[in-house]
Amino acid sequence: MAFIETKFKDGVPTQLPADPPTEVIKAIRSDRANLALPEVDRIAHTPFFGPDGTLQRTPGYHEKARTLYVPTPGIDIPDIPDSPTDQQVEAAHRLILDELLGDFPFTSDAELAGAVALGITPFIRTMIDGPTPLFALDAPEPRTGKGLLMEVLLTPSSGRKYTVTPAPTEPREWPKAIVASLRPGPVAAIFDNANARIDSGALASAVTAYPSYTSRLLGLSENVDMPLPAVWVMTGDNIVCSTEIAGRVVRIRLDARMQRPGERSGFRHPNLRRWASEHQGDIIAAFLTLVQAWIAAGQPRGVDPPAMGGFEDWVGIVGSILAFHGIGGLLTNRDSLIDTMTDEAMDWGGLIGMMAAMTAEATETARQRAENPTAGREPGVPGDPGLPAAAAAPEPEVDPLATEWTALQLVNAMIRHAVVPPVDLGPCTALAQGQAHKLAKALRAHRDRRFGDAVLRHRTLHGKAVWRLDGVT
Repeated sequence: MAFIETKFKDGVPTQLPADPPTEVIKAIRSDRANLALPEVDRIAHTPFFGPDGTLQRTPGYHEKARTLYVPTPGIDIPDIPDSPTDQQVEAAHRLILDELLGDFPFTSDAELAGAVALGITPFIRTMIDGPTPLFALDAPEPRTGKGLLMEVLLTPSSGRKYTVTPAPTEPREWPKAIVASLRPGPVAAIFDNANARIDSGALASAVTAYPSYTSRLLGLSENVDMPLPAVWVMTGDNIVCSTEIAGRVVRIRLDARMQRPGERSGFRHPNLRRWASEHQGDIIAAFLTLVQAWIAAGQPRGVDPPAMGGFEDWVGIVGSILAFHGIGGLLTNRDSLIDTMTDEAMDWGGLIGMMAAMTAEATETARQRAENPTAGREPGVPGDPGLPAAAAAPEPEVDPLATEWTALQLVNAMIRHAVVPPVDLGPCTALAQGQAHKLAKALRAHRDRRFGDAVLRHRTLHGKAVWRLDGVT
C-alpha cells in the first residue's frame, strides 16, 4: 500500500510519496486481524541473513524474517559468493581488523572482539532467537574515539545516519528515553554520554525483552509493542552502572594512554569517517563475507566463550563466527567489567572487608581456645584435668554470636574502624538508630550476594535480623 500526493507547480502536476492520512492509520490499527497485513519487525537497508542463514539480497518484504529490505541509494555492494574463497575471506578480515579498526586503542583482545561483534550483529539479527546485549563503548578520557568507532561500525548496517539519544541522568527518565529511541524503528538504539551512574530497571528490562518491547506511550492509556533494535549501544567516559545493568553489557574500552587523546596523529586513514563512507559498500561486503564463509563451512561451533546469561543464542552464534575467523577474546573481560564498571563492589568493599576481618578474628580466637583451653588459668587448679600430651586439638567451635551482627552493631563497628559505609547513612554517631535502619535496608537488598568468595547471609535471632559472612577463611 502506497500513498501519493499530487502537487502542482506552474500548473504542472507532480506526484510525490506521502504519509497516509491519520484516519487510514486508525482504521488499519483497529482491524489488523482481518486485513491480513504482513508483520514487519524491522527495516533493513543492506542485505541480511534470514533465520535459516540464507543471505537475503532481494529488496522487498521477507516473510520469514519479518523484515522489509529497502536498499540505501548510492551504495554499491560487491556480490557475496555462496562459498567465499580463502583470499576473499582474508581480504574481508584485513579490511575490518586492519583498515577499519586498526588505529583504535582497544585495551585488550576482548574489546576488539566486542567491536567486531557489534559490527556483525545487525547483519545476523534475524538468525538470533533471543535478545542481544548492550554494547558499552567506554574510555577514561573524552575524544578517545568512542563516537567515531560507533559510527563506522553501525553506519554500514543502518545504511543511513541514526538518531542518538542522550543518556538520561535520572532513573525515572529512562522509560521515556527508551520509547523515544525505539519509535523510529532504528537498527541501533544508542544512548550517548552515559556519564551518570546507570541504574534503570526499565533499561535492564528493555535489553532482555524479546521478541518485542512493551511500554506505555506518553499521554496514552494503552500499552504498545515496539520492535526491538538489532543492537543496543551506550557511550561514556568511565561508565558506572549497577550490577543488574553490567550483567547485560559487552564492554568495548578504548585507552589512548595520553592526557589529550584528540591530538593523536599518524593514523592509517587521517579521516577515517570519510574513508569509511567512501568504502561503505566494501565494508558491508566484508562483514557479510565473514558470516557467509562461516555458514558455508556448516556453521561450526567454536570454543564457547564465557557465559552471559540471557544471551545464549547471541553468544553461541557471534562467538562461533569470531572463533571461526581466529578472532578470540569475546567476553573474556567479564570479570574486569564487573570490577571496574560497577560501583557496588567498591562501595561495599569497606563493610565486607571489616566483617571478614571480624569473622576471621573470632575464628582465630576460637581456635586458640580449642588448642589451649587452660590458657589464662593458674596451674594446679583443682578439678582441671588438662589435655593429654598426645591429644589432637579439636575443631574450633565458633560462637555464632561472635560472627553475627545487627545493623546497629555494624554501624558502630564502622565508626570505630573508620570504615566508609556502602550507602549514604547521613551523619554517623554511636548508637545511631536512624543510620542502622538505612544500613539494614541496604543489607536486605544485598542478602545472599557474593563478594568474592564470601556470601552475605542473614537470619532472625530473638526478633532481630543479624548478618554474617559465609565462606570466610
